[in-house]
Amino acid sequence: MLTAVSVLALVAVGTTFALNSQKPAASYAVATAGNVTEEVDTIGTVKAADSLDLSFDVSGRVASIPGKVGSHVSAGQTLAALSAADLAANLSQAKANLAAQQAKLAGLQAGARPEDLAVSQTAVTGAQSNVTQAKQSIISAAQDAYVKADDAIHNRADQLFINPRAQLPQLTVAFTDTSAQNTVLTERVQMEPLLTKWQSFLNSVNSADTPTILSTTRANITLISTFLDNLSAGLSTVTPSAAFTSTTLQGYQASIATARTNLSTSLSALNAAAIAEQSAESALASAQSQYTLKQAGALPTDIQAQQAAVAAAQASVDLASANLSKTVIRAPISGTLARNDAHLGETVAPGVPLVTLNSDSLFQIETFVSEADVSKVVAGEKAQVHIDAYPDVIFAATVLSVDPAATMQNGIAAYKTTLQFDDNDSRIKAGLTANVSLVAASEENVLSIPTSAIIMRGNDHYVLKKNGSTDELTKVEIGVEGKEGTTQILSGLSAGDQIRSFGEQ
Repeated sequence: MLTAVSVLALVAVGTTFALNSQKPAASYAVATAGNVTEEVDTIGTVKAADSLDLSFDVSGRVASIPGKVGSHVSAGQTLAALSAADLAANLSQAKANLAAQQAKLAGLQAGARPEDLAVSQTAVTGAQSNVTQAKQSIISAAQDAYVKADDAIHNRADQLFINPRAQLPQLTVAFTDTSAQNTVLTERVQMEPLLTKWQSFLNSVNSADTPTILSTTRANITLISTFLDNLSAGLSTVTPSAAFTSTTLQGYQASIATARTNLSTSLSALNAAAIAEQSAESALASAQSQYTLKQAGALPTDIQAQQAAVAAAQASVDLASANLSKTVIRAPISGTLARNDAHLGETVAPGVPLVTLNSDSLFQIETFVSEADVSKVVAGEKAQVHIDAYPDVIFAATVLSVDPAATMQNGIAAYKTTLQFDDNDSRIKAGLTANVSLVAASEENVLSIPTSAIIMRGNDHYVLKKNGSTDELTKVEIGVEGKEGTTQILSGLSAGDQIRSFGEQ
């Protein structure tokens, strides 16, 4: 990666050439498809191997113990396992989601098919039908509210009036509060033209008038409800008499209470219909938007976003797989099982040694992996080892374990990692220095460029791409940084692009 010092050096070089009125010869590399392998390199010390204590990384109930004490086991063989039906289900779900996201990406890259457009058109048609039904429901709710209001005035309230539809109606009973009585009489006069105008309005409306229908109906219900509330309050002050018995009074009060309840129920139904219409309109807008998007085809940004969704789904699969693997103790190497304290049905805690495995090999490597690289190292991973005493020989080794907690090394947090040589070799001796290389990631047939061509600015990465006779600063997204001196390019360049290279060609 090009550092800030390197960039300054380049600027200085450019300045020198400018002062000398000379133009340096450009050196370019070509973005090509190839394999990129990232390694984690560390230095450790060879030590004698005795035995390996193994434990679960998570708590749980022991479900099986196939490893028998005294038996010889091979690398990868299961020694004990926890019940993990839920984690297995999580993994299956994550894989299903990954498949769905991959299929969606493939669909975006392929463009909309006629079948997809037909489905989207059907969704729009269905949403339009739902909107029509929702608007009709509002009209029906408003008409029902009118019926309830008419019943409340003409069949229930008018029992208490003489000439209720005249300009000067009279009450058949006297309220204790004459002001309240006058208010009720005035409101009754207002009810007749209100109902007439309301009925005329409903007879002429159509589904396009739902906002007006809602506001008009709510306003009318409020006015009629106020009249009924005042009438009910006035009745509560009436003193029963021989002409107006307690039973008669209670009957009127019950009738007015029913009218008030009916109107309240109508208002609730109207509000529910309004909410349903809003939901239907929103669903229609969404369906139309989806149809428009399918007609237009996928934008590059949509494809990039879906690629990110696929990457996130893959990460979920990796996490679910890692969590599931923590419920199994597997032999990282071949050896003899010296101890197995796991018991069927018991609940075990994480990090508690349950299994002891005596290695077939004689020597191990103890090293410390940095915090930045520890997530790339897992038990069972293969490694190549160079010993300083034999610089031309490559020894094969396998990662046995990675400590869950960090150890401070010269003030820096690092994780103790133990490896086991795969074969006995008389040249391997305790105390030798071992240079360990582990493959952290490998990508095949991907676009890559020399790492030396990449310029960093903050957390972003750029290259100088040849554009005619000039170099154009171009932002790129990088992937795996390979041991070969190349880096994977996820976006920003195409195969065949020429870029300025600052390293050896």
